Amino acid sequence: MLGRTPRLPHVTMRWLIIALMLLNGFQLVLLQLAINSSALRDVATTWVYVAISGGILLISVALIAWAFARSGKEKR
Repeated sequence: MLGRTPRLPHVTMRWLIIALMLLNGFQLVLLQLAINSSALRDVATTWVYVAISGGILLISVALIAWAFARSGKEKR
């Protein structure tokens, strides 16, 4: 550990990583659906997938921001 304690508990880091991996997996599925719908020239459906993916991106950013905020409050 190079002489320092982790800023977040192990359990928190584990759940943060799992949540981000799941969100990333959903985004990959949505990307494939968006590509398929755009190839079929279904513009409305493509934008729905893009909007849902954008929402997932915001959730991911919020989780990372929460982790940074929480790690700054941890006592060293």
